Amino acid sequence: MPAIKNVAHAGAVGALGEPVLTELVNAGFNVTVLTRAAGKVPAGFADKVKEAVVDYNNPASLKSALAGIDAVVSTLGAPAVGDAQRNLVDASVEAGVQRFIPSNFGCDQENALARQLPVFAEKVKTEDYLVEKAKNTPLSYTFVYNKTSCWRWTSSDERLNDGTVLHDRRLT
Repeated sequence: MPAIKNVAHAGAVGALGEPVLTELVNAGFNVTVLTRAAGKVPAGFADKVKEAVVDYNNPASLKSALAGIDAVVSTLGAPAVGDAQRNLVDASVEAGVQRFIPSNFGCDQENALARQLPVFAEKVKTEDYLVEKAKNTPLSYTFVYNKTSCWRWTSSDERLNDGTVLHDRRLT
């Protein structure tokens, strides 16, 4: 797999999104922030990232924004992890994106009991969808499962030490 240099970030304005955006920029990636409306790039980042206004319900809009992108990092909030995120997966495949990291943070969805909880239904559906897409396309993915916690009320050091699990998979 070629080196990942160009990264699209969906959901950069949320509680998790802005810290992730900070780390992507600090790591030296060329970041394109996907927004629903112009001017929504978080303060302090306008001169460090590109902004692409997208409609998550319009596959052509998403595909166009992902042209030349190597990886997509999604930190979309709960209302958008359903169809919007699956549309983003489809557009990633069509645009030739190499890696997709979905917004499925919160609990290990490989745990059979967790998969049954209604609160995770859309995340599980999206995860299963991504696994199926990766079976027949060059798209690979990484799932990030962190222990369910009160993210907004803990420091980043606490978050890193509270049981984060990374699942990096490529089905061939």
